[in-house]
Formats: sequence, C-alpha cells, structure tokens
Amino acid sequence: MNRALRIGFDIMALIFVKFKCAMISPGKLAKAASLALALAFLPASAQAASVKASLVKAPLIQESQAPQASKAPSTPVPTIQAQRQSARGDSFILADVSQGYFKARALSAREEGLEIKGELPVARDMAMGELINERIQDAYKEKVASAKESKARTITFAFRQEESRGIVSLLLYSTTSTATARQEVDSFNFTSDGLSLVDVNDILSPNGLQLATKIISARVKNNPDRFYPNFPGVMETDAFAVIGGDLVFLFDAFHMAPGSEGIISFPISLDSVVNYTVKKSPGYFVKEQYSLKMVPLRNICGALGYSVAWNSAGKAITVEWPGEIAVMMSLDKNDYTLSRQPAADKTTSRALESAPELKDGITYVPISFFDQILDRVAFSVDESDNIVFSCYTGEIK
Repeated sequence: MNRALRIGFDIMALIFVKFKCAMISPGKLAKAASLALALAFLPASAQAASVKASLVKAPLIQESQAPQASKAPSTPVPTIQAQRQSARGDSFILADVSQGYFKARALSAREEGLEIKGELPVARDMAMGELINERIQDAYKEKVASAKESKARTITFAFRQEESRGIVSLLLYSTTSTATARQEVDSFNFTSDGLSLVDVNDILSPNGLQLATKIISARVKNNPDRFYPNFPGVMETDAFAVIGGDLVFLFDAFHMAPGSEGIISFPISLDSVVNYTVKKSPGYFVKEQYSLKMVPLRNICGALGYSVAWNSAGKAITVEWPGEIAVMMSLDKNDYTLSRQPAADKTTSRALESAPELKDGITYVPISFFDQILDRVAFSVDESDNIVFSCYTGEIK
C-alpha cells in the first residue's frame, strides 16, 4: 500500500512538471492527480503504458493561447520632456495598455544579427484600425531596415498613447544601438471616434505648419547654446501629439541638437492660437502691380493681439508686441524699421513690395508684412480668396 502511494505521488510530480510550462488549470491538475492515484495500484507494466498515453494525448497550450501576465501600470508621465529624459538607451517608459485604443505585442527576434525587442502597438477594433496598423508596420519595417543597414546590434521599440480634446495620439519610439544610441519617434493621430486621421493644420489652425515653424524657429534662435542654428522648419512627416492642452512637436535625436539631448520636444498651447479672417470684399484690395494684396493693418493687428499707434504729425505708425518687437513705418515710405528686445536700441530696416497706404481712412500694408515682419503670425488664402491669419499669443522662450 505504501509503495503504491509513493508511486502515485511520483507520477503526480512528473505530470506537474510536464504541464507546468503549459499553465494547466486547477481542474485539469485535479484530474491528473486522480489519474496518478489510480495508476498507483496498477501493475508496473500498465502504469508505464498509461502514463505515456496520457502525456502524448494531453493538449499543449500554444504561446498565443497562454494567459499573459498582467503588467503594473507605468508611472504617469506628465510631459514629453519627462519622457525624453527617461528615454536613455533602451530605457523607455512603456505604455499602460490595460485600457485604450492599442494593445501591446511583445517583440523578441533576431534578424541578420540584429536583435529586435520591446513592444509594438496593435490597434484594437475601430474604424481606422486596419489603416493605422498598416502604417505602424510600415514604420516598423523602415526602422528595422535602417538598423540593419547601419549594422546596429539592437533596436528597441516602445509606445505611448494619449487622448485629449477629441484627438488620440500614438507615439512610436525606437532606439537603435550602434556605436551610440539613436532615438527616433513617429506619430499617428486620429479622432477619438476612430473615423479619420488628422494633421497639424486640422488641430492647430489652417496655418498650422507655418505657425509652428515660426514658433519653434524663435525658440531655437533664443537658445543658441542648446540647438543647432538654421531650423529647416516643421515638415508634414515630423512627429506630433496632443497632450493635455498642448500640441507637442517631437524631433529625432541629432536632428536639432547633439544626440545627448535625446528626442527634443516643443509644446505649443492650443489655447494660445488666435485666428482672424479677412473677407475678399470689402476686406482688402489688390494692386495691379504684382497682383499684390493690400490688407488693413489696424483691424488685423488688433484682432491678433498687437497694438497699433498712430502719429498724425509725422504720419507714422508703430506696431508693437510688448517686450518683444516694435515695427515703425510711415505712409508712402517703403521702409519698415524693426526693433527687437532685448537689444531695443539696435534697429534693422526692410523694404517690402509696397509702402503703407491710406485709403478711405484705413491704413493698408502688403500682406507680406505679416509673414516677413511679424514673428508670431502666419496666413493663408482659402478657396474663396478670403485670407485667414493665425497668431500665437503664448510665451516664446
């Protein structure tokens, strides 16, 4: 009897070890235990045959079927700046995928000497899911191909998802390790209902790319010790995300600053953008020369937040953004004089296509004044020939 029980327990241990990796359920384990005790009282030859048959017939749980271990939510990241500082080498703050529009697919592969690891986002069921997954895969393949070409040792993927103001933003990070670690980021942005993709102009203003270029260029110019000079401008392919009340632009390491800076981010407050439309008629007139649009100075500047002062004695006009820039001009003189803080005593003069003109008691200037002279303003002409001006009223440092 004791010998039989000992054999039974030995068989139970064998079955437990065999099915441990398959994560057998308690119910199945109980059935296995009952089988083991029953086998203990069989003759030795019957025991061997029965155990062998049971192990062969037992269904193995495949990796895709195995329950996934739950992950503790990552520490919340309040800003992209914190994300950048944490993204050193292979160290990323991974997405909390317990909820949201994406689930994580673990990466663990080696191709042509390149180790691929981390996590890749997979869109859950939604209208744009298939298209977004295709774009994620395209970005993934492009990054892996580039890593192979550079003879990198590893490439690590991570992602972050944000939702704010009806926009979902997915940020896909990658770190490629060669002699140094290169960090890059791609973005995918769509409406919260999952029905359409969105771009910068959809979110910021009709002049979103132009306005963002002006704001970021000013910040780069104000921080020459940190950034490379001659910012080329924001492109449609640059990464961005809506985070809280900001539209945040993100640039790959080495793109704007030394690689030690990692991924660089520039937040632009969505609440600090003002748009103003000037109708074709009677809002502005067109000069025959150059088909030049002449637009009302005071109306536009006042709507956008600039102050306008008129000196009737000298027929002089001053447009000012306090603490930043003052532009002085005179009627019928094609000379626009700029004074910028903090060197207000140093001025520069520029000529445009035309001098300021007074017409029916309204001062008009060339439309290029708002593009070439004022740092905070961008404009575009819509299909009805109305002019849409956009101004950033937030802080620029």
